[in-house]
Amino acid sequence: MSEANDAADLAAYNRENWMPATVIGSFGPYMNFAVSDSYMFTFSNFQREVSGKWSTHEGILSKAESEYIGWDLSSMTFDIILSMAHGINPRLMLDLLEYQVKSGAVEMLVIGGRRVGFGNGIYYKITKISEAWNTIYRNGLLYECKITLTVEEY
Repeated sequence: MSEANDAADLAAYNRENWMPATVIGSFGPYMNFAVSDSYMFTFSNFQREVSGKWSTHEGILSKAESEYIGWDLSSMTFDIILSMAHGINPRLMLDLLEYQVKSGAVEMLVIGGRRVGFGNGIYYKITKISEAWNTIYRNGLLYECKITLTVEEY
C-alpha cells in the first residue's frame, strides 16, 4: 500500500470513528487533539523553545557590547500516547507521521483555538519522531505506543 493511501485510510478511519469531543487543538488535517468518552488523542510534556540571535563585539579597554541579529527558529517537543484503548490505531498514526516527516509536510499548530507562534512563524515541520512500542499483541498488533515529536518552525 502506498503512503498516500495510508494517509487516505487514516482520514477515513478518523471520520468513521469520530465522536463528539472536546477539541484541544490540531496539527494539520489528520492530528486533531480531542477527548471524548471513547476517544483520547492528547499530548503531554509540551515544551517550546524560542530564542534570539545575538552577537557580542569585544571592545578595546571597554566592556563588550551585544547586538541583536534576529530570531532563531523556534522548536517544540511533546509526547503523545497512541492507544487502541483510546480509540486510536497506533500503527496507522505512526505511518502518517512518518509520511509527514519524509514528505516535508508543513502544518499549523493550533491549541485552544489559537495558533502557536508569532508572525510568519506559525508553520511547523516534524523533524524527529521517537517511538516506544509499549504493548504488542499476537501477530504483531501494536496496541499502544508512546511517541515524542520534535517540531521546528518552517
